Amino acid sequence: MVNFRTGPLPALGAAAALALGLSVAAQAPALAVQAAQITVTPSENLNDGQSVTVSVTGAQPGAEYFVGQCAKVNGADACNWGSATPYRTDDKGAATFQLVVNKAFQGKSPTTGEVVGSVDCAAVQCYVDSGGPNEHIGQVRLSFAG
Repeated sequence: MVNFRTGPLPALGAAAALALGLSVAAQAPALAVQAAQITVTPSENLNDGQSVTVSVTGAQPGAEYFVGQCAKVNGADACNWGSATPYRTDDKGAATFQLVVNKAFQGKSPTTGEVVGSVDCAAVQCYVDSGGPNEHIGQVRLSFAG
C-alpha cells in the first residue's frame, strides 16, 4: 500500500488532508458501510499517455483523497508525481475522474518526494493506488501494450 498520508504528495491538498484527518478522527463510529473500492477502466493493454477512468465507491462521503500511478522499485514505493491527482468524493462516497498513465516515469517516494528510480511498467508491475489521511481505497494493476 502506498502511503499518501504524509510528505510532499499530499501538499497538493495538505490543508484539506489535515482538516479531513482531524474531522474524521473526531467523528463517532458510523454505521457499517461497504468497503471502499477502486476500479480503473481500461487497466490492460494500455498505451503510454493514455487516459483511464478511475471510479471509487464506498469511501467516506465528501472526503479528499489522492490517486496516483505507482510501482515498487528496489522494495520502495515509486509514484508518478506527474499524474498524481487529488479528488473529493460526493455525498455518497463516490467519485469518477480521468487519470493519465505512463509506461515509464521517474518514480518518487509518495512520503518524501525523493527520487526512488526509473520505473518501466514493461519490467515491473505498475498499479493505480488511492488513499487519504485515514483510509486506503485500494490498488488496481495496470498492463501496457507491447
